[in-house]
Parts: sequence; structure tokens; C-alpha cells
Amino acid sequence: MNFFDNYFFTTLFHAEVPRIILRTEPDHIIVKYNEAYQIATSTQSRSLEGVSLWDAFDPDEAGPGSGKLLAEALSKATSTKKTVNMPPFSYYVPSPNGEEIVSMWRMLEIIPFLEKTGECNYLLLTTNNITHEILSKEALDRGLAREQILVDELNYTNKELTVANSALLVSMEELNVRNAELLDSEVNLLNFNRDLESTVRVRTGQQRAAKAEALKQRDHLTSLFMQAPAGITVLAGPEFIFELVNPHYQELFPGKKLRGHKFFEALPELKGSLIDSILHDVYQTGEAFEGNEIHMQIKSLATDETEDRYFNFIYQPRVNADEVTDGILVLIFEITEMVINRKEKAKSDNLLKFSIEAADIGTYSIDAKNRKLIASTR
Repeated sequence: MNFFDNYFFTTLFHAEVPRIILRTEPDHIIVKYNEAYQIATSTQSRSLEGVSLWDAFDPDEAGPGSGKLLAEALSKATSTKKTVNMPPFSYYVPSPNGEEIVSMWRMLEIIPFLEKTGECNYLLLTTNNITHEILSKEALDRGLAREQILVDELNYTNKELTVANSALLVSMEELNVRNAELLDSEVNLLNFNRDLESTVRVRTGQQRAAKAEALKQRDHLTSLFMQAPAGITVLAGPEFIFELVNPHYQELFPGKKLRGHKFFEALPELKGSLIDSILHDVYQTGEAFEGNEIHMQIKSLATDETEDRYFNFIYQPRVNADEVTDGILVLIFEITEMVINRKEKAKSDNLLKFSIEAADIGTYSIDAKNRKLIASTR
């Protein structure tokens, strides 16, 4: 025990590291401890000298089975007479401010004291606080774990990027092909547009020329109609509107307004007559009609009386580009005077014949062309 009172030993023993001295027999009695040990174990209020370690503390508070490990370590140091370092262990203690319970990590070093006889009767237990190292290692491990997670995520992301880049390269190649196709299509379209514009210009020129020729022919035909020695008119549409009326046709109906008017509005006296049915029949069937000595009763504007008139005419249907009838071309001659003269002559001839037969006289005539004398039976 004199060694424990040595100045150098006492100085080292009372350093800030928690230390305790145990007597191996009987039952690991606490012989000495320093202030740091009291602070570490929160035993400032009670004395530990002469108390068994197992009575002063419950080793299992450091974790299940800790007491057994400590007993084995103490026994090993005593029997082998060599220093034993126990694995790190943790236990909960009040925080310095006393407001919470914190986890403390310690590592116990057991050093045997040998007597001159070589016997081991005392053990020096030094409790090293490795909380900072353990927490730092745990923080480092967590950091490394997070770093590994980030590395794994980065590797996964890189793989995805590699796949995406490959897909992008394929898409870029496809896009280049599509762009080339689009460029070819654009060139073809431009060429087609140029050809189309050229064709349109040619067709437009042809159409203009054809239109000009058609207008020329129409004007020529209109001129012929207007100068024709017969009455000519064009009736447009199913309502028979006077579209064109030449002078000779207008002379047949002096004073009547024809052009631009409906046939039966300009000549209402013909509504319901034979002419009415003939016009509608020609328009509906598309077949021409030729009339000879057709009798019409037409009202005179001069006398306001209806006159008996006779006409020879042709109703020719006009068809459009779709081969559908859209009007009627009328060519007409008035033969009223010829018909009246013929009827008067027939009447005179009948009267002369009656007179000759009543007088019982003979008659003859000379055929100058054939040089023949033609005599009656009398």
C-alpha cells in the first residue's frame, strides 16, 4: 500500500481521467478512487471506499451481459497478471445541466499491481471517455453511409444518363434522318411549287386567251344575232327571261319591254296558250320544237286590242357545261300577211269556181312553160 502513497503515483492517479483501485480478494473491494471517477459515476454524495464493486454499481446498466464481461476481464487480469482492455461500452447519465439523459461511451483498462512476491492483490481500473471518438466515428460512418448512398444514386443516375444519352444519340440520328427527309421534301415541294406556278401561269394564260376568244366569239355571235334578218331571242332559265333580243324580234312586238323581263310578264296574253306548253316542254325535255303557221293572239299596244298573228319558229334548247338545259334559243318569222293572203286567195278561188259553175261556161288556161292549153270540160 505504500506504493499508492507515492507522490508520482498520487499525481497520476488524481489526474482528470477516472480511476479506481480494487482489492482482488474478497469480492473486488474498492480501495481508492479519484474525484474524476466520482464525477463520472455521479457518486459525489456517497463514499465508495470499502464497498464491493458489485454492491456500488450494477454493471448490467451498461447493457445486458456487461456484468459477466467485467467479471471475466477482472479475473483474466488477475490470473494472467497482464493488462486487459475491455470493449467500449455505453451507459446513460444525466447531462451536465441535469435536464436530460445522455449516452456516454467508455473503455475500461485493467492494470494488475504485482507484489514483490509476484502475487496480484490489486487492480487499477482506468475509465477512458471515448464518447467524442465514438460519436465522431458514428457521425463519420453516417456521413460515409450517406456519401455511399449519394455515390450509389450518382452511379445510378450516371447509368440512367448513359442510357438516356444512348437513346438521345439514337434519337439524334433519327432526327438527322428525319431532317434530311424533310429537307428533301422541302426541296421537292419547292420544285413542285415552281412547276405548279409555271403550270398555273401557263393555264392562266390559256384560260385568259380562251376567255378572250370566247368573249370574241360571243360578241361575234351576238353581232350576227343582232344583224340577222330573222327575229332572234334567248330566253334564260325556267322563267324564260329575255336575255338577248335582236331588233327584228323586238319589231314583232312594238312598244313592249322585253329584255330583262320574264316572257309571260312581257306577253301575258300568251300565258296558258299553246306557246306556254311548248316552251315548258322544250325546257324540260331538252328537245327542239319547230312550229309552222302557229296562231297567236297578241295584244297591240297601239289599239289595245288582241290581234290574230301567225308565226314560223324554232325553239332550240341551250345547255350549259354540265349538259343541263338552262335556256331556249328562239328563231322566229312572222307570216301573218302570207297566211291572210293565202286564205283570201283561197276564198276568191272558191268564189270564182262557184260563179263559173253557176253560169255554166267553159274556161281554159295556158301553161306557157310547157306550151299547153288546158281547157275545162265545157
